[in-house]
Amino acid sequence: MKGRKAVSPVVATLLLILIAVAASLVLYAWVSSLSSEAKGSGAERTGAAFVVEAAQIDTNTPQNVTVYVRNVGSVPIENGTWSLYVLDPTTGTVVASNTSWTFGQTIGPGELVSTNVTVSGLTADEYYIIKVVSPQGQSDSAYVKAD
Repeated sequence: MKGRKAVSPVVATLLLILIAVAASLVLYAWVSSLSSEAKGSGAERTGAAFVVEAAQIDTNTPQNVTVYVRNVGSVPIENGTWSLYVLDPTTGTVVASNTSWTFGQTIGPGELVSTNVTVSGLTADEYYIIKVVSPQGQSDSAYVKAD
């Protein structure tokens, strides 16, 4: 082994620094791609989204909540079972709900639809939060005074 020379300490240090920087860049790129995939709700990833444009509560018998929903996503929202929750705005507790209603149709992008949902236990002249949840799990709310 007499003819072999070792790598100088300066070159060895530079190689270790280069390896550490390269490993850091690879790790950064990997973590960035994971965080960008995790950002955004299911609605943003699938292109499905809706808003509750208006709601009205009729406290006559039977009590009905009329909701107006617009598809603001880029794909249709397929027909399925929707859920409606009526919340007390001061406590956030559910005071009424109906978790088994449908619009009876697919809601196309940009389309506005309405339906009446039967609930019970609401008081006239009280304020409520109406929360609507789509079959895909997206949700939106409206603040409404009961008639």
